[in-house]
Amino acid sequence: MPAHSVEKLNTPADGTLCATEGHIVRSGESGFSVIELSIVCAIIVILTGMTLFAFAPHRNAYRTDDEAYLILDFMRDAGGRAIANRITYRVEVDLTKNTVQMISENNSTTPTTYTLVRSATLDTTTNVRVDRAPTGLTPPNPPNYPAAVYAASTCPVSVGDNVWAIRFKRDSTVCDPTDVPTNATLFIWPPSSSSPNSAQTPGAIRAITVFGTGGGIKYWGYNGSAFVAR
Repeated sequence: MPAHSVEKLNTPADGTLCATEGHIVRSGESGFSVIELSIVCAIIVILTGMTLFAFAPHRNAYRTDDEAYLILDFMRDAGGRAIANRITYRVEVDLTKNTVQMISENNSTTPTTYTLVRSATLDTTTNVRVDRAPTGLTPPNPPNYPAAVYAASTCPVSVGDNVWAIRFKRDSTVCDPTDVPTNATLFIWPPSSSSPNSAQTPGAIRAITVFGTGGGIKYWGYNGSAFVAR
């Protein structure tokens, strides 16, 4: 039987390239050393940590903005439905269930006929608080409306829960559960882990002002020294 042919290439004097049976072999090449790989991994870890640290305030701002926009959406939806359907709609921020919910009162004097229309879960209270103003912070001025007051609910949908309830009526007014027009400020802010009543990131503080008589709603952001309409 004929012998297998062997392909040969002229090899340079340093022996860096040769070929045997069609396979090219390069010599003098090596991979990364353990020390080099360790240095690269250390750099990646350091850069990742710096990136997460730099974006921490932005993450807090996103959380408070997300929660504020969620509550705003419920308020605006309730106000629109009240005018369109000629029915009173109640919005409750429920600290017991940690939810925001919209309830149709169906123009009934019998609370048992109230209907839950929408409900959404809020962020955890360790990330975002809505129950009070941060320590040392006053409401946007003007209008300087007081912070929202929470109380035990008498509404059958949330009976006994600790809620802040506002009722959007068909005449565009916003009233409290006793049917009195209410002016209030709802604060949304990230608490500090070491001091829960203080804001971790002042620039992430948000507020929503409710104008009872005119039914207006205004959204505010805190810039570190004052509230600015957004």
